[in-house]
Amino acid sequence: MRAVTTAGEHVVVDCDVAWLSTLLADAVAGELAETAGSGETVRLQVQADRRPFDRDGWKLVGRGAWAAPPRAVIEDACSSGFDLQVDPRGSVLHVAARYRPAPRTRAANTLLGARFRLLAAQTLLHYPALWWASVRGRVPLHVSVTAGASGVTMIAGPGGVGKSTMLAAGLKRGERATADNLCACDARHAYGVVEPLRVDGGRGRAAGTHGRSEYALAMKKLTASGAVVVEGARL
Repeated sequence: MRAVTTAGEHVVVDCDVAWLSTLLADAVAGELAETAGSGETVRLQVQADRRPFDRDGWKLVGRGAWAAPPRAVIEDACSSGFDLQVDPRGSVLHVAARYRPAPRTRAANTLLGARFRLLAAQTLLHYPALWWASVRGRVPLHVSVTAGASGVTMIAGPGGVGKSTMLAAGLKRGERATADNLCACDARHAYGVVEPLRVDGGRGRAAGTHGRSEYALAMKKLTASGAVVVEGARL
């Protein structure tokens, strides 16, 4: 098993599918590290099983979603082709995933490979971690955060306005980053979602969507929890 700390959550990953194991490692910029499996707050198990999850007697609560509280099953989550079973157990969120795409979804995932890599990573890793972080009192924010000699800067704005470009420029000046795209924040701290840095042009480690290239982003941990103190940050 391997693990990564993202959005302030310690996510342990147990993946039975080799190609998905590689995809998930790329999705967190190589930050997955071997672990004995202790101390997790989120446990993701990617199963090779192609059968639907058992939901006999469960209540339909939405399109493709069933619940038997506190557990829930979501079919084709985020139109990714993955079925998810989520099961909060005390302080740990257990997520089981099975790849069961319909033919049309499988074709889209094959033809649009960069899109699928992002969608699979978000569905399996980032969204569960962000949701559990929100349950534990943190708010997901679409921001980039850097820290340098002059203080902490939080860069907010919609996609495509240049947050990643500004962050990359700060890194060249010796600033430290905790996130390129998403954070889970409380009143004082920003916990970065671990992803590659995506910027226009260049020859990165992989091709991203919208003509961008992906680069490994060294997530400099400014505290033991991997958070940056953002109280009074410049916006």
